[in-house]
Amino acid sequence: LLGLKCGRIILSFNQLENIDRKAFAGLHESLEYVDLDHNNMVNIPYALNHLKNLKYLYLSSNLIVEIPSHAFQTFCSNL
Repeated sequence: LLGLKCGRIILSFNQLENIDRKAFAGLHESLEYVDLDHNNMVNIPYALNHLKNLKYLYLSSNLIVEIPSHAFQTFCSNL
């Protein structure tokens, strides 16, 4: 079986407060671009932690006030 090969997800302007931990399950190798700007998130979503090839992450215009030092450790070095 071939898995899903999604490289880009745009979820901006959706009033999201959080994303389920398993929202990107099966996409950890292919997903490179995630746009979550203009939502209502207060934390960096845990669902992003397994995206090894993430190169572009947009979180502007959310309600995030603090970013833990370990928040981006698992991401691609090009992030």
